Amino acid sequence: MIKKTSQESPNGIVSAYKDNAAFVKGPTIQNFAPEQPDQPSAYAVKDLHSIISLKAETHNFPTTVEPFNGAATGSGGD
Repeated sequence: MIKKTSQESPNGIVSAYKDNAAFVKGPTIQNFAPEQPDQPSAYAVKDLHSIISLKAETHNFPTTVEPFNGAATGSGGD
């Protein structure tokens, strides 16, 4: 169902929920980094097209219910 929906209405989807994660196109941001990362070089500001990751825990007990142990598989989830 997710694959069919994302094919019909991509809306910036890069990857739709593979291994409980999805990636969508984010805003263009400014990145301050070396001009040539593989050797010493001057730093520069460049535009970077970002990607936002979204994580879904589909089988673990939610962190809001189990705040101290985080997602505690088997102690409340299915």
